[in-house]
Formats: sequence, C-alpha cells, structure tokens
Amino acid sequence: ARIENPALREYFDECFIFGDRHTYWLEAVYPAGSSFSTTITSDFHRVYRREALLGTGGGSLATLLAELYAPQNSLNASCTISMNIVSNTYNSFYESGKPVYHQIVLSSSDAANKTKGGLILKFRIPAQAGALSFKPADASGFTIAGHKDKLFCSFWDGKIWTALSTSVYERRMQNNFSFLELETSVNRLGIYGIMYNPQASVADQPLTVKNRIFVPGLNDPMRSSVQISFPNPNREQVKIQVFDLKGKIVKDVSFYDWISFWAWNGLDNSEKLAAPGLYIVSITVGGIRNDAHNAHVYLLK
Repeated sequence: ARIENPALREYFDECFIFGDRHTYWLEAVYPAGSSFSTTITSDFHRVYRREALLGTGGGSLATLLAELYAPQNSLNASCTISMNIVSNTYNSFYESGKPVYHQIVLSSSDAANKTKGGLILKFRIPAQAGALSFKPADASGFTIAGHKDKLFCSFWDGKIWTALSTSVYERRMQNNFSFLELETSVNRLGIYGIMYNPQASVADQPLTVKNRIFVPGLNDPMRSSVQISFPNPNREQVKIQVFDLKGKIVKDVSFYDWISFWAWNGLDNSEKLAAPGLYIVSITVGGIRNDAHNAHVYLLK
C-alpha cells in the first residue's frame, strides 16, 4: 500500500491508531487484472468534537483523545456537554518546562449548577510496542515502562496547569498495540490535558488548592470557586466537610463514586451563600478520619 498525498498520513494514523470507524475498499491490481479485493470496516468512531445530552441516568461522550463519563445521579438535571480537541491550537497553554499534551475543552451552555457528583474523565494514549504516541505529534521518547508514573491528568485554570489525582493503567489490545489510560474525576467543565512531571509520582500526589481566596458569583468561573485536587489512587469513597471558624459544618457532601477533584462555589447545605470569611475544607478518603486532608480557604463577597 502507498499513500501518494503526505497530508493524508496523519489522518490515516488517527483512523487506525485511535479507532475511527470507516469503510474502505482494498484491491491489488496487476497487468493481468485484479488479484483480490476486499471491503473492511474499522473500529468505532472517534472524532475531534463530540456533543451529547447527559442527564440523571448518566451517559458518556468521547473524542479521539478522551472520554467523559457521567455516573448515574452525578447530574441533577439534563444538560448538553461538548468535548473539543485543541492540542494543535492552543500552544500558549504550555507552562514553562512542562508541556501539556492531549488538550481538550469541556464546555456547555446549560450545565451550570447541575453537577452534584464526580464526572470521570479518561484520557487514552496509544502505544506501539510500549512507545507512547501523543498529540501534538512532536512529543516523542515517552514509553509506558519509563514514564507512566510521571503522567498526570491536569486542569488549566487560566494561568497555569494543575496536576490532578490520576489513576493510570494499561489496556492491551492486539499484537504490540495498547492504550495507556489516565483517569481522574472532575466536577467542573473547562480545559484539561496530560502533564508530564519528572519530579512527581502518581503514587505520591499532594493536595493542591487553587483560588484559596475566591469570590462567588463572578462571571469568571476560574475565580468564583475554590478548586481542590487530592490523592485518591485506590479509587475510594470520599467525604468532604466545610467548617467555619466556630467548628460548625457549613457544607457536607459524600461521594461513593471515585473522585479526586472538588470545587466549592460558597454555597452551604441549604444552597445559600455562606458568610464571608475563613473556612476549613476537610477531605476524608476511604473513611480514615485521621488521614483527612485539610485546606484553608477564604470566601470574599
């Protein structure tokens, strides 16, 4: 087989490596006539942009690079969510010294305040004989054996990338082909990607807090809530409590589906805006209270 048009090479790579469904006809022609011909249908469809209506019953949507899964009852109402691949567009999203690959944008015009549980975001990186293939294509030299514990799902907050608690595993396909899958939980839409950090390890991920000082109600979602990423490599249940300085519980939520990321918009258990001031967010993973993660945050009005 020969590809006459070099511009088609990337298209064919994605069709075969990532599993884009299409039907094509293959024929070998010799001077004496056709030797053989066959019609082949490839694997399931994966596109650069996908949109889906998700509701309380759950559901999923996927593109070439990633899949978003909403467990049952993780949404309190139906909403339309879209996923767009932007890896080859937003090169300025790279943090100095830490390139971020497989960038996607999750967006919606009607999903505000409809997420009540953890959504599962899964990236998949194709690998041939253990060598990983990223987008953009200039990311080279990564292997499953040498780098899987240094790759993290990450979130772009408008200024920098933040590594999220990530579960990493390999899914073997046929012959020497496999996928390295990176999975995290999110409860907000936005820009996500895969970060490589040689100084970190998936097995030892710290608590990360963005927007410790936040102002609920702003049109800018990056500043109107505090975002907390915490380690949960064993995919255990999570209990989150928000205390004021008098020790009163202002917000109390539990997640029985796996999560490792939570954002608080300042609303209390009665869905009213809490008073301005300092709060302590306590995150208990796996029911072990003594190992709770605590973060101090400040709500402004």
